[in-house]
Amino acid sequence: MKLPKFQYVAPKSVKEASSLLKEHGDKVSAKTRGNIESAVNNLKEAIKGDNADAIKKAIENLSEAGQELGKTLYEEAAKKQAASAQPGEPGGQSAPPPEGEVKRKAGDDVIDAEFEAKDS
Repeated sequence: MKLPKFQYVAPKSVKEASSLLKEHGDKVSAKTRGNIESAVNNLKEAIKGDNADAIKKAIENLSEAGQELGKTLYEEAAKKQAASAQPGEPGGQSAPPPEGEVKRKAGDDVIDAEFEAKDS
């Protein structure tokens, strides 16, 4: 019996989830960590069988359980980026130029200026 492609994805999913959990598991709650560990174990058991539906469902469950860890890692990275950004750089805050002052970027030949049209 030939199993679908996701059967070959399952061992990789187990390895990746286990690695992420080992490296970043301390950044999530014990409940989330337990959910991911449980999903990993369920997928390991499903891989032992030849039930394609069970493997597919176990992969989906692992994906859902891992989303909380992914969300936490994403939020942590965003906080670090915002904290390290300097004023004037992307992600940092910079004040607008004073009224009437022209702000130019390096290599930019366009000048933003105000003008009045005079009637002749």
